[in-house]
Amino acid sequence: SEDRTVRTWDLSTGEMKDEFFFDGTVNSMFMSDGNLVVGYLTQDGTGRHGKVKVMGGMSVEFEAHSNAILYVGMLAGILITASVDQHIRFWNFSSTAGTFERAREIGLSSE
Repeated sequence: SEDRTVRTWDLSTGEMKDEFFFDGTVNSMFMSDGNLVVGYLTQDGTGRHGKVKVMGGMSVEFEAHSNAILYVGMLAGILITASVDQHIRFWNFSSTAGTFERAREIGLSSE
């Protein structure tokens, strides 16, 4: 969302349960195993940064792309991100590093 928030709602009452604030525009999110996974875009003096933040059972935030993240998803335990920077990236969680490490990348061409 352009207001930089993600809100969760109680479907039985229609009441808002939680509101999470980000330092950039939220473009994609999903829930997995009690974790909220959000792809968002920040911009500062060094340029544009596509970031992923995982909240819930684990709390991890990392820079995944050089532009807006349009998709975040999970398949067979692998985090998948796709970005305006024309890359699809696959990430494995490293328990020793405490974050996600890039396992594979596919570059897309506009041609």
